[in-house]
Amino acid sequence: MKKFTALLLYTGFILSAKAQFGDLSTLDTVLWVPDPAIKSFTTDNLGNIYLIYEEEIKKIVPYPAANSVKISFSEPQLGKVAAIDAFNPMQILVRYQPFNNIIFLDNKLNKIQQSLQLEDLGLMDVQLASMTTQNRIWLYDQVLDQIVLYNPRLEGIEFSTQNITQLIGIENSPEYLQSDASGVYLYLKEAGLMIFDVFGNFVKVLPIKNLTSVQIKDKKLYGLEGKKILISGLNVNFLRRIELPYKDSIEQVRFENQFIFLLFEGKGLLVALFPG
Repeated sequence: MKKFTALLLYTGFILSAKAQFGDLSTLDTVLWVPDPAIKSFTTDNLGNIYLIYEEEIKKIVPYPAANSVKISFSEPQLGKVAAIDAFNPMQILVRYQPFNNIIFLDNKLNKIQQSLQLEDLGLMDVQLASMTTQNRIWLYDQVLDQIVLYNPRLEGIEFSTQNITQLIGIENSPEYLQSDASGVYLYLKEAGLMIFDVFGNFVKVLPIKNLTSVQIKDKKLYGLEGKKILISGLNVNFLRRIELPYKDSIEQVRFENQFIFLLFEGKGLLVALFPG
């Protein structure tokens, strides 16, 4: 189900955000989406925002504000939307639970192909997925306790990592998976950020633990530590913490281009210019 509606952006949104979150003097607000039903979100490198609900996805094309448009997609029979990966804005990966399947959408949120049944690949409990080059997909399967690379041209698994528990020596529950041209990254609160090369060979652990929101971008780790943003180099030894000027609980933080995106628990999404 798709629908196109105009997204109204007006000064009242900005004033509403100021009223709820107090002094915004350190961040210039660009967009406020007041919606307590948002479960999580992601962005792409074009600045588009993808809001995740129980069984629905909404894409916001917010700039310029006067021409902002919202598109939505829903297919309840697939289950609940677990996550979205917009690495390729023209082929957006959507992972569903509990039926352990994946679909792909184009930039208008039209379904591109039928769902990929992960059990057909021998993957019985995929918890995380990340698109990479040539439309391949890195997948973390809890039963195997491995990250595997699915290649659609081969219609099978191309590479796989060692067993994660054996690598770090403790039981774990990975929460974040991402890949880029340099490697593959798996975040575990219990151990930190596990770094693998592009073939899935283990490289090292960056021992920054207990982050509640994680993103890898420009060879840096961005995370949420209480009400602070933590920024760490992946290859260069530096660590920076930035206090956020808000009283309310923040569930997720993300950076894209010059913007910071903050999801407030039970309130909505704030987009602001980030001074860096």
